[in-house]
Amino acid sequence: MTGRPHRTAKVDENQAEIVADLRSLGAYIWITASLGGEVLDLIVFWHGRAVPVEVKRPGKGEDLTDGEREGIRRLREVGIEVLVATCTEDVLQAFEEQNDFYFISGRLEDEAPEM
Repeated sequence: MTGRPHRTAKVDENQAEIVADLRSLGAYIWITASLGGEVLDLIVFWHGRAVPVEVKRPGKGEDLTDGEREGIRRLREVGIEVLVATCTEDVLQAFEEQNDFYFISGRLEDEAPEM
């Protein structure tokens, strides 16, 4: 035993719906939410791409933990596109994009937000 208290990561209520919707469309998804810390909630594999996704409740899209912010920052440093989504439509829109993007709370941004 490590002596550390075990913390269960909180899963946003909309995550199950997003995962079910995307799987019904043919996406392959790793659910990584229970890892917590810097690891984002999902990795969505679809249309030849793999995109880390942090799921947030509607209206809470920019309410990131310090660990999530650090994970996003480190992924961006190595050229990985990151998605913060509140609904299935956010993910669908992001996968339609051909260029690099950062999708935060229903907005596509040309530049990454300050973290």
